Amino acid sequence: MSASMDEALSRNASSTRARPSDAADGRNALTAVGACFAHTTLDYVAQINIAHAQKDHLIIDALWSFVRETSSFFSRGHAIFDDWTAADNGAVSDSIAALAAKSRLIQRKMQDIHSLVPKSSDDHEIPLFVWEVVN
Repeated sequence: MSASMDEALSRNASSTRARPSDAADGRNALTAVGACFAHTTLDYVAQINIAHAQKDHLIIDALWSFVRETSSFFSRGHAIFDDWTAADNGAVSDSIAALAAKSRLIQRKMQDIHSLVPKSSDDHEIPLFVWEVVN
C-alpha cells in the first residue's frame, strides 16, 4: 500500500503541463490510492474501537466469574468446615485439655528440680539428664 502511494505521488509530481492526459492519470491514481488509504485507516480505527469496546465487558465478565468462583469455593469450604466441626464431638477440645494438663504436670515437676542438687557431694547421685526426672 505504501509503495502504491509513493508511486502515485511521484507520477503526479512528474507529470508535465504539456501532456494533460498524464497529469489526469496521475491525479486519478493519487485519488484512488488516497481513497484506499482512507478506507484502510477507517477499518483500522474501527477494529481498534471494537477491541476497546469489547475489552471493557470482557474484563468485567472475567472479574465477575472470578468473584462467583471465589464465593462458591468459600461456600464449599465453609460447608466442609461446618460438617467437620459437627462431627468433631469435642475431640479437639479434649486433646487441648490433655496437653494443658501435661504441661501443668511438667511445670510442677520442674519447680522442684533444684531440690535434686545435693547440698554436699556425698549426699546422693545427681541425675545425668533432667528429662529422666521429669518423665
